[in-house]
Amino acid sequence: MAVCMRSMKSARGLSIFFRVFQPSLFQASSILSGFTPQYVYLDAANQRRGMRYWVHKALKNFKRRRDEEGPFEAPRSARYEWNYNAEIFAFASRLREPFNEDLLRRAFTLRSYVNKETVRREELEIPSEIQMEDNEELASRGYALVSSYVKRYLRTVLRFVPEEGIQAIHDYTTKSEVVANVASHIGVKDLILSAEYPPNEASHVKTFFALVGALEASQNTKHAELFVQDFLLTQLADKDLFEMWELKNPMGLLASILKREGRGEPEVRLLRQAGPDTILAVFWVGIYSDQILIGQGPGESLEIAEEMAARDALRRLFHLEDSASPLPFGKQGQDLPVPHADKPNLPATKWTSLEATKNVVSC
Repeated sequence: MAVCMRSMKSARGLSIFFRVFQPSLFQASSILSGFTPQYVYLDAANQRRGMRYWVHKALKNFKRRRDEEGPFEAPRSARYEWNYNAEIFAFASRLREPFNEDLLRRAFTLRSYVNKETVRREELEIPSEIQMEDNEELASRGYALVSSYVKRYLRTVLRFVPEEGIQAIHDYTTKSEVVANVASHIGVKDLILSAEYPPNEASHVKTFFALVGALEASQNTKHAELFVQDFLLTQLADKDLFEMWELKNPMGLLASILKREGRGEPEVRLLRQAGPDTILAVFWVGIYSDQILIGQGPGESLEIAEEMAARDALRRLFHLEDSASPLPFGKQGQDLPVPHADKPNLPATKWTSLEATKNVVSC
């Protein structure tokens, strides 16, 4: 019910007004002194102080739709001061890599962007053909280099690890999540030319491999390999390499290795325990061969403790224990004889300590 303030002169009208709006002392004094808005609408059922009910519902609907859409992220290229040429130059200078400028631009150009520009030119009836090349070829070339170099590097520095372990670490290093994380941290997000924004994970991965291919084409293979070592392989510095290799039967593998080496079968012994009859039980199991402790590990059950002890024994055989030397990077990594490590390591089915020592590449 709409009531005009000019007609509200009676005490009853003022009482209804103050009851509905509940003004402050200052507002009340202003109203009584004649300083009032020309029209104020009252609806005791639907009025929400200072806001009509339909406005409140509309704002709630707008907020719900905005929350469903998520935060809007405008690209940096939408800013007035954006200069793509300067950004390309700054990217190469920041990485201190002598890229060929044309190849660098091509490395950031995805096929979806080229297709989008082609369609746009057709809609605008622009007769000239678009002079752009996508990064498919560079990405394929870069992935081949990355995959080959990662395996050769791992075979050089992890000489006692079976080839299955090398392959598992290689797969972790080159998987999309790791490569995309590296690409985003070197600042490729705003330079990628793609049909969507922000670029997805696959676009980041392809761009990184294309950058490696562009660097190889701009300089040489050695330069590109050091780039891979500095930015991609360093992601392994704080990782547990042994955990990347998913062993389904560690005790069976340990027993087969000991048998090939002519050593005694693994013997499982309970070293100590705590609270065996409680829900917080801890068992510490050791594995012996020829009365020599070769591995030990804890677990909430005897089966888990036995598996952990077998894994610990394999860690020691493959030189992947926590006290092992860190992976060589920087100046030490530059001097590694990686090009001579094309020969695969021994497979787990044929692995012995003696054969692994013979397979060592002299550094």
